[in-house]
Amino acid sequence: MPKALKRLPLLQTLNSLQFINALNSDSDSDIQEDMILLDIITSQRYINPFRRYPSHYMYTMDDLQTLSSKKFLQLCRTTHESFEKLVAQIQDDKTYQNSSQNKQCNPAIQLAGALSRLGSNGNGAALGRIEMLLYDDR
Repeated sequence: MPKALKRLPLLQTLNSLQFINALNSDSDSDIQEDMILLDIITSQRYINPFRRYPSHYMYTMDDLQTLSSKKFLQLCRTTHESFEKLVAQIQDDKTYQNSSQNKQCNPAIQLAGALSRLGSNGNGAALGRIEMLLYDDR
């Protein structure tokens, strides 16, 4: 389903209001207020601010290890013990080895992300759940 746009209808409404106010209004304050609002909206690409997530995962590995059993089960769909066994089996695989200058993320973090995404049919719902579990209400 396409995402509903909020910015374009708002701009169209403001343009219409500005035109109507210009015809009907004797005061310049209403027109100036609409023009300022229109200028603010057209100068920004997005109405809501963009939220950045941490780009380095050293801290999230500690958070993953300290999650309660209930939250860990919700995130990874497995227990701590099973997760540790699986990480021990895959961490030496060449898939998780990287010879480039850009360091590869810890295999445990990659596995946790994959398990979380697979647990929610691979859609974007997992991203909000990961944020909730790792960054809020530790």
